Order: sequence, then structure tokens, then C-alpha cells
Amino acid sequence: MSELEPCPFCGGEAEEIEPPRKGYWMGFWRIRCTGCHALMHGSHRGMNRDAWNRRAERTCREEWVPGSVGGTSVPVCSNCGRGWEAAEVYCPNCGARVVKEE
Repeated sequence: MSELEPCPFCGGEAEEIEPPRKGYWMGFWRIRCTGCHALMHGSHRGMNRDAWNRRAERTCREEWVPGSVGGTSVPVCSNCGRGWEAAEVYCPNCGARVVKEE
């Protein structure tokens, strides 16, 4: 069985949770990010793992624009157009992997 890829939203580590024996989630294998807690569930373990690993990774460029406070520049995602406070590996708004231009 394949290893779990990092979270497509934040790059965090993924953990697999075995189905409980009773309740609403009975019969569903879950994969959850330990960082942002993104969750995926399905009734078949192998198919669930394949779906988690198959997702397309979006990328964006970190663009610096003048900030409104004090004239300092802030990073903005080229994918969703939203900004964040510090340089990140993944955009905290849309989950795209930030590609730094050299």
C-alpha cells in the first residue's frame, strides 16, 4: 500500500484513522492532516489512500505588493490574490504551494 503524501493544503503530515466500531463514522477510513486538520473519508482504505495521494497540487507565485499600513510590502498569492503575514511554503488561504522566484 502506498505511503500518504503530505497535506495538499498546508504540507502537514497526514495520519490515517481506522474506522470506529460504532456511531456515525462506522465503516469509514479517515485521513486527516495533523497540521490544518483537513479531512477525507471513505469506506475502502486503499481507495481512500489513492484519492488522498492523487489530488493535484496547485502552485502559485509569491508576489509582493505595497501594504496599507506603514507602506511595508506584504506577500500575496498569485492564485487566489489574498495575502498573508509571513512567507509560507503553502498559501494559508487556498492551499497552493508557493513557488519562489529566483
